[in-house]
Amino acid sequence: MKTIAEELDRTEQSVRMKAYKLGLVKQGNRKQFSEDEIDYIIENYPTVPTRVIAEKVNCSETRIYSFARQMGLEKENREVNWTDEDIEFLKNHLDMPYEDLTKALKKSKERVYKKIKELGLRKLIQSDWTPEQDQMLKDNLGSLTVGRLSKLIGKSIPAIRTRCKRLGLFEPALMHPGWTEEHDQLLRDDNGFATISETAEKLGRAYSSIRSRKIRLGLTTNFEDIPDHEPVIRRLVGENKYVEEIAKETGFTIKNLIRYGFENNIPIKSEPKRLSSEIRACRYGFEDEVDLKSKKLLFIEWYRHWAKTFRMDGVAEGTRNRYFYIYCNIYENKLGQMRLKDIRRSDVQAYANDFGKDHAKKTVFAHMQILRSCMKDAMAEGLIEFNPAANIQMTYTEQRLSPMELKKKREEKKWLEVNEYQLFKQHLIMKLQRALYEKPDYGPYLGGAKKVTPVQTLMVIILVALKTGMRFSEILGLTRDDILTETSELVVDKTWGYRVGKDHHKFLPTKNISSIRHVAVDPEMMIMLDLYIRWQDEHDVETLENTLFNSPYGDIFNSTINKKMAELLEEIGIKPLTLHKLRHTHASYLIAKKVPIEVVAKRLGHTDTNMIRKTYGHLLKETEEKGISQILSLI
Repeated sequence: MKTIAEELDRTEQSVRMKAYKLGLVKQGNRKQFSEDEIDYIIENYPTVPTRVIAEKVNCSETRIYSFARQMGLEKENREVNWTDEDIEFLKNHLDMPYEDLTKALKKSKERVYKKIKELGLRKLIQSDWTPEQDQMLKDNLGSLTVGRLSKLIGKSIPAIRTRCKRLGLFEPALMHPGWTEEHDQLLRDDNGFATISETAEKLGRAYSSIRSRKIRLGLTTNFEDIPDHEPVIRRLVGENKYVEEIAKETGFTIKNLIRYGFENNIPIKSEPKRLSSEIRACRYGFEDEVDLKSKKLLFIEWYRHWAKTFRMDGVAEGTRNRYFYIYCNIYENKLGQMRLKDIRRSDVQAYANDFGKDHAKKTVFAHMQILRSCMKDAMAEGLIEFNPAANIQMTYTEQRLSPMELKKKREEKKWLEVNEYQLFKQHLIMKLQRALYEKPDYGPYLGGAKKVTPVQTLMVIILVALKTGMRFSEILGLTRDDILTETSELVVDKTWGYRVGKDHHKFLPTKNISSIRHVAVDPEMMIMLDLYIRWQDEHDVETLENTLFNSPYGDIFNSTINKKMAELLEEIGIKPLTLHKLRHTHASYLIAKKVPIEVVAKRLGHTDTNMIRKTYGHLLKETEEKGISQILSLI
């Protein structure tokens, strides 16, 4: 293009535009622009929002972006005007979600975020208080104790206090309740016979306040003090409470309670690990308030505040569970009960050594990275002078494997080689084409009353994973509206809650902002999706929420997909792989074919190329053999 432009003594953009108008640019199935539309786009693209241009010429924004790249068009850097009304609206609606703010202000999320930072404001968490609850709080603030208010409104005591501050309702007895001799005597009388929560309810105080006051009164919780608390411990055991909850309600450590129970024949049970990390974390006081000004601030308290304030807002459920899991680990280790300012590198190293005994390298590094970030932010807050989690020596299970075990682990199949990729793709498409002209195959339930996910659906899911590298939850989140036939793209802007829990059978946010993307697919994939949708309509195959794959009669499990994949791979003599390994395969295949690493990262929904280099930078045999040949020719 540059050479032609020089010969014709014209700019490259002028040559591109003329080539487009003459039909010399390959368009595929995309929308053809008229000459008037081309002139309009070229004239307005630098200054007019892409959305406005797309509406004007009746096409998608993606098509405009693609055309602009072809023509070498770029957006001008322009100042975004903020009126006084905009700023006032922003200040008054900081509890609104970013999506609603951007729509109301007609500005991008990045612009809104930047303006909030410029003004020194802080985004508020969207309130879950109803107007009725607020009114109930105002009406009863002076007449009821905070404990009774908590029961009446259905909110925790800390939540009541926080809401009062937000609404400017300052009741001295509620905000800063003083301790009287009568209250102290009640604490002494209840010690050993009532739980901390029961005493807190009697006095209308927070759990943390009761626990702190008991320490000040010398009501210690050492091992030798447990016999005085045996009545309440036996009562809680009789109520089928686990040791974790008994520890929270009595103030004793889990280790001491288990030891005392063993020595005195009290059947204290440990909580089964099948319970979610969130439930365990809540039983460990995750919802309790934290006083950052306390000179005795514990590390577990700082982590609790840090995770809730800086990390857990607006993240995927899996990421939230990771922070709950780490909280539980810290709580159960002596590191969590140490004062934040007293922690030294040796303490964190001891924690890392203990954690690494039964965790793999990848898990250990991710776990310790979160601890480093937590300590780093504690430094930024001025709570500690140095980061004790820096330069920690990692230990993990792989270090204790024998040479033979390491060799076996390295030889485990992690992806499909280039020739295997091509062979599997052809085999899968051939079987799928035949299957989509047959009745739904429900496998072991065929002909029975129970209909789960048909085999045809499983094969289409596998094909999408193979062709796009999308995550399992992203594939399940696809709807018919996400198939853009005009541009041959799949829209990834949500995921599907396939795990049993509070988000079961719901649309969920993507892993991060970078995961929201349009994934280009080839004509073959578009044809297969079209066949699949026709097959669904012809055989009345029902799905939830207009999704492509989620049956109302049963969940799709990873294990089900993996079994079908193993069956398909074994038919062509390839060792079984999991569905997630197709994501590795897709990335490795593109890298082997010299696709720029930035393009691969964007296609997979990664924030930057670091994860690609770290996770998908492994060499396929084909690439490795080429590299070896080059080396031999050079030396």
